[in-house]
Amino acid sequence: MRPQSADSSRSAGRPPSDKPGRRERHRAEIRERLYRAALNLFLTGGLEETTVQDITEAADVGKGTFFNYFSNKEEILLTFNERQTQLFERALTAVREGRKTAQQAIDDLCLEMSGWTPTLVYNMMRAIGSRADVRQRYAQDLETRRQRMEQVVALGQERGEIRADRSAQDIARAFQEFGWGTLLIWSLRGTGVFTARLRANLDLIFWGLAAGRLAPPPTKIAKKSTIRNTRLMWSHHDDHDDPKKSRQHDSPSHVP
Repeated sequence: MRPQSADSSRSAGRPPSDKPGRRERHRAEIRERLYRAALNLFLTGGLEETTVQDITEAADVGKGTFFNYFSNKEEILLTFNERQTQLFERALTAVREGRKTAQQAIDDLCLEMSGWTPTLVYNMMRAIGSRADVRQRYAQDLETRRQRMEQVVALGQERGEIRADRSAQDIARAFQEFGWGTLLIWSLRGTGVFTARLRANLDLIFWGLAAGRLAPPPTKIAKKSTIRNTRLMWSHHDDHDDPKKSRQHDSPSHVP
């Protein structure tokens, strides 16, 4: 039996590395290039208008390469959606570790949407409406995000940042519904800065969720409060549609 060399002995006793090899890194790089090239084309030109050849040319790879990584163009949007869900996971981790308050984490999630365009939203809606498998994947991701938001809100309630007389589940659902509503209305108008509009609406919601604030009785006072908040929102309408004027809304005091 041949004795092992010192180098082979060291390598034999070395724990396996978790670092991906050159081939895995190359595949990951190609996939990322295809993903980013496709998303950029979807942002400007649209899903239906963009061909697989457009994507591979923009990514500088062969046409057949696309199908080694994605089964169709809709899968690009599903990948984008999954990455949005991962942002909610990271936000929850930051709040759990005490690196952010619940409000800071939610506000930062808004900043992550700064690159969205009306064209992208329109393409997402078309993809959701065109295929049942896409709708199912979107629904699963939305439910995961709602659950993570609920956990963020619950932590904020435990720490006295958010009022506790409303369930975290109801608050998380309201956040999700108002967010999608804001996104849809903004995309239909096709103008203005989305993050500025979303964060202005968030300010109104957090004003109502502040710890220690009493809930109004569910009668006439609640209706007046709704009217007042609606007027406040629309009184800032022009500022949020003007990118220059919206800068003042991009730096609220609660941003870390």
